[in-house]
Amino acid sequence: MDTNITLVITMYNRIEMLRNILLSVSIQTQKVNRIIIADDGSEQDPAEILEEFSKELSVPITHVRQADNGFRAARSRNNGVRAADDGIIIFADQDVVFTPGYFEYLCKNMRKGKFLVGYLLRLDEKQSAGIRREMIRSGDFSSLVRDEQIMEVKKQYRKEKIYEWLHKLHLRPIGPKLRSGICAIYKSDIEVVNGFDEGYQGWGHEDDDLGWRLYAAGIQGKNVFDSEYSLHQYHPPHRAPGERVNKDYFENRKIAARKGEFWCEKGVVNDFDDYDDVTSVTYGELQEKGL
Repeated sequence: MDTNITLVITMYNRIEMLRNILLSVSIQTQKVNRIIIADDGSEQDPAEILEEFSKELSVPITHVRQADNGFRAARSRNNGVRAADDGIIIFADQDVVFTPGYFEYLCKNMRKGKFLVGYLLRLDEKQSAGIRREMIRSGDFSSLVRDEQIMEVKKQYRKEKIYEWLHKLHLRPIGPKLRSGICAIYKSDIEVVNGFDEGYQGWGHEDDDLGWRLYAAGIQGKNVFDSEYSLHQYHPPHRAPGERVNKDYFENRKIAARKGEFWCEKGVVNDFDDYDDVTSVTYGELQEKGL
């Protein structure tokens, strides 16, 4: 098994949530080789936290920041892909916290030609306020989460096993959908479709689009997380109710994917952007560079 693992964490302010996810990474039974913070233009500076955790985890942490020019998660994640090493890339949003065996279980199930997805256990506002650093370091969330929330994760796992088989039987166009809040894929596989489509600006659908294009390229999705789980910390929504600014673009791109068109022109490799607003600092190697 290829255990060269790059963790790409998307970030936009909310510095304490970033600390929480890094704390949960520190207690993983499967260590990562590198962490990249894909920052969509935060005003808050995570330098102190990143330097602290680069020492605690003994891995380089690269902070790749682009200018704040609206919600550009697709471009930000592609910045992470460009900086990632070959091997497995785990994508996670900064508002996620993992149980201790999550990465180990992920790597045991990882295969080339596959992408893995999980289903987030969504904490409410009161539960999220009850998260403590000691709780994360212990890896024991039993006093926080409710049984019905764990059952919801297991229910989604069973549902997506059915989706997987229906897709294999050509009774469903895709299997489990890709959710960028937590997913994993080999770098060589995401490069087949040229990564996230940077035509998506504003909240939503950039991960749906990537999933459809991966299926079009023959790269199959799988949900394997029925015991280990990831928790989503509550925060106010990124958008107003009903706002779907990328809906029409996504519907057109989905039609193209169903016809077998899996490459996006404005992706990891493209001629549309010179990226002069992107900067990179690596902690642990103490290097500063432009990207």
